[in-house]
Amino acid sequence: MRKPGSGETGLRSSFYTRSSVGGRSINPQRRLVIEKIDVTYISAKTDKLNNVNCYFKLSDPRQKHTLKQILSEMCEECKIPLWETDDAEYMRKVKKKYAPKLTEHNTDLTVMLVFKSYCMEIDGLLKQGYYAKMFANNIEDDEK
Repeated sequence: MRKPGSGETGLRSSFYTRSSVGGRSINPQRRLVIEKIDVTYISAKTDKLNNVNCYFKLSDPRQKHTLKQILSEMCEECKIPLWETDDAEYMRKVKKKYAPKLTEHNTDLTVMLVFKSYCMEIDGLLKQGYYAKMFANNIEDDEK
């Protein structure tokens, strides 16, 4: 993977094979990348599966347009770790293992977001969606 922080902005995607689910199909190896976006770390919470999830909000409302392609993937069959709050702010959820290590409450970061698709069968039901990985552009020691 290319090192973040090269100055590019925007979104790029990669496509491989497709699988179809219901009326909507999702590429099982699709990656959507937002090269540079400003976020603020809000909090962390442990879910019922004992995963620690970190929550970030979009710091600069002018950057909402960079989320357009990942938001277009939203549907009832497809989970996306991104949502709009009642206050019209965008929040994202990232597992702690995929988030920058230096995160304290209200920390502002410039990050690269990588949304990777998944498709799996659990208890006879097909589950599909995206999970997010986050790499800090403004922290030199963040491990990839």
